[in-house]
Amino acid sequence: MSETKNDKAPKAPKIKAKTALKFSGPNGDLMVVMNRIAPNNIQTFVVHTKTGGELTSKGKLKKIRSRGASELHKDETSAKTAVDKIVAQAVKMGWVAKGKVRNPKSDSFDLAHLPAAKK
Repeated sequence: MSETKNDKAPKAPKIKAKTALKFSGPNGDLMVVMNRIAPNNIQTFVVHTKTGGELTSKGKLKKIRSRGASELHKDETSAKTAVDKIVAQAVKMGWVAKGKVRNPKSDSFDLAHLPAAKK
């Protein structure tokens, strides 16, 4: 007996990242405000990338990434409100909007302790 498309077991829903907003600081730092959609919630968070003092094998400054300000939301409206709040705070702190990106990591700071843009 051959299987049809309807006979296959349903796949588990995948967690996917939605596009996010990218900001840059005057010294080359990068901050990305993201949200990730899971089957029963939406997570918002921030990824901060800065250049460190160490050099890579190619002679470039090493990039250090940290993640923080994570929050879980039950719907897209509350997630969008949270992202808007983070964006407003980032702009007030001197970050400049650059565009959209994808892909996340784990928290190392929270919303109350967003990294300041160095001048």
